Amino acid sequence: MLPETVQLQIPFQVLVDAIASLQLEEKRRLWQLLNEEITRSETNQQSQAQIQNNNGSDYKPIGEILTAAEIRYSPNSGQD
Repeated sequence: MLPETVQLQIPFQVLVDAIASLQLEEKRRLWQLLNEEITRSETNQQSQAQIQNNNGSDYKPIGEILTAAEIRYSPNSGQD
C-alpha cells in the first residue's frame, strides 16, 4: 500500500523562519538532505541538456566539454 501524500503551499519566509528555529543537528541534517537533492537535480539537469551544433543536429554531452585549446594541449594528446 502506498503512503498517503499531502501537498502544501508554504511561503518561503515561513520556511526560512522554521529553519532558523531548528537545533544545530537538525540544521546539519537538513543541509545534508539539501546537498543531496541539489546534486541529484544538477545531475538530471546536465543529462537533459541538449546542445545545438552548427549543422543543426542535437546531441547530449556524455562527459566534460573541452575547448579546442584544452584538447590540443592536454597531457594525453601526444603533443609536446
